[in-house]
Amino acid sequence: NLKTYKSLLDQDTQVMAVIKAEAYGSGSVQMARFLESRKINYLAVALIDEGIRIRQAKCKLPLMIFNVQNKNLHALWQYNLEPEVYSLDLLKQLIEHAPFEDSELSIHLKIESGMNRLGIIPDNIEALIRLLRNATNIKVKSVFSHLAASENEDHDSHTHEQVNTFLTGYEAICSALNYKPMKHILNTGGVVRFPEYQFDMVRLGLGLYGIDETSELRNKLIRSHTLKSHVLQVKRLKKGDTTGYNRAGKSEIETSIAVISIGYADGFMRKAGNGNWKVRIHDNYYPIIGNICMDVCMINIADHSNINPGDEVIIFDHENNVEKLAQVSETISYEIISRIAPRVKRIYVHK
Repeated sequence: NLKTYKSLLDQDTQVMAVIKAEAYGSGSVQMARFLESRKINYLAVALIDEGIRIRQAKCKLPLMIFNVQNKNLHALWQYNLEPEVYSLDLLKQLIEHAPFEDSELSIHLKIESGMNRLGIIPDNIEALIRLLRNATNIKVKSVFSHLAASENEDHDSHTHEQVNTFLTGYEAICSALNYKPMKHILNTGGVVRFPEYQFDMVRLGLGLYGIDETSELRNKLIRSHTLKSHVLQVKRLKKGDTTGYNRAGKSEIETSIAVISIGYADGFMRKAGNGNWKVRIHDNYYPIIGNICMDVCMINIADHSNINPGDEVIIFDHENNVEKLAQVSETISYEIISRIAPRVKRIYVHK
């Protein structure tokens, strides 16, 4: 998937891999090591603690931190972490702290261009420049912004407006500095739909795992995640019997069920219960019956007597995929994979 996205980029365009929230549930340390071996240019996470864990795993790639607060600022210098600066207050705190450190801190200025989340509003650019002129031990490594709807053509005009707002702010900042920081605005969807805005770097997230919200690369990407479980017990239900909490699973005829070892505490969404999702055993699909419990759920296996305790159960994979599960769960793919609980064992296969 990384190769596929790189094939869409100009030769000099750098790649930042966003591996926040445990790399969307995949394991940030393992993904950091893998991406470092693939010569990626940058990593990004949300929290300082996430960055520290990656540094403690001996990863040396440049590492940006999105959601920095005014706590533990020394760790930014200590672990060579590069903060996103999204407000004048945060910049002031970094400038006040910087003289107490022995090295220079690279920062990334985020301009509010229309997402209306974190970001320095355009009206504050002049005040930002005044602060930067008096800063010591701080260097602007990049200026960036974030697109609100790059994957949705209904909002393309807004996307272009965001880019124009961003570029205006970027040029104002560069005119006040004696150097030009990198600039970047494209997320995964933007890489596919707005190649003219690649600039110096792009940020890849969900697409690395083979999930394409633009639908334009689905035949070129490989879905990376497979979620498996196992059968714990098989039992027979008589007509009218129920299973699970609130007796939500009712058998209309005599049938068999299998209890499998996954529940909502593992990240399996409750809305997938009551027949909304089917799992695969021995190449056949079986619906969830009743409510999904905390640690287990039940599936209706009818008269398939070849199913036994210990059999492998595929919750989702490249066929019965994350996007479909997200749809029946009334959510998005991001939530499905990022909610997979730490207690679920991860196995990494490099191909």
